[in-house]
Amino acid sequence: MKVLIVFLVLQIIFILYLNKLRLVGKFKLTINKIAILSSLLFYIILVSAAIFLKYKYQNELDAFDVNKDGFFNGNEISVEQQEAMKNVISDTGRNFAPITGILISIVYYLILLPIVLIINKINSTFKLKSI
Repeated sequence: MKVLIVFLVLQIIFILYLNKLRLVGKFKLTINKIAILSSLLFYIILVSAAIFLKYKYQNELDAFDVNKDGFFNGNEISVEQQEAMKNVISDTGRNFAPITGILISIVYYLILLPIVLIINKINSTFKLKSI
């Protein structure tokens, strides 16, 4: 849950920063481009997290392989090793993360675009130059 909150805060800061750059005139960003960049960042974070978990779980499992032969014999098998093995072999979600990430990013974009439009409307109504 903490990771989700940190992610949302970073996304809000990223969106507000891009909107500020757009209002100041340093970059010619449209509202659509801001939403696309934010959803692209969302996709990259999602896929990176899946890759990170893949290597994390594999390293946890490799720690139980005492003789480093890639197989687990009688004295290497324990409850913790079986749990680590379960984490490694239950990887369907991590394998499909690039595909489902695209779909989730599209939904994120469709939700984010009206929000950015509302932020822009508020900025133009109150003539805010910075956020």
